[in-house]
Amino acid sequence: MPQFIRCHDIKENSKVIINKDKIQEIRVKENKYKGHPEHLEIKFCNGNSIEVAMLIENEVEGNAVFFNINQR
Repeated sequence: MPQFIRCHDIKENSKVIINKDKIQEIRVKENKYKGHPEHLEIKFCNGNSIEVAMLIENEVEGNAVFFNINQR
């Protein structure tokens, strides 16, 4: 059963749900703005990537593990 992460796409300013099986790499991106959470770049198996707000695990529903934005 696939697992999903829920996060906030910074470029599109929208929430997205990502199938963890499609993720190739997750990297922390340096954030120049003080007081803002760190950003992550998620690279997919097909070569596409998105930049999202830092994620924290906060709940489990069945076989899906969800993450929310880390509000510092």
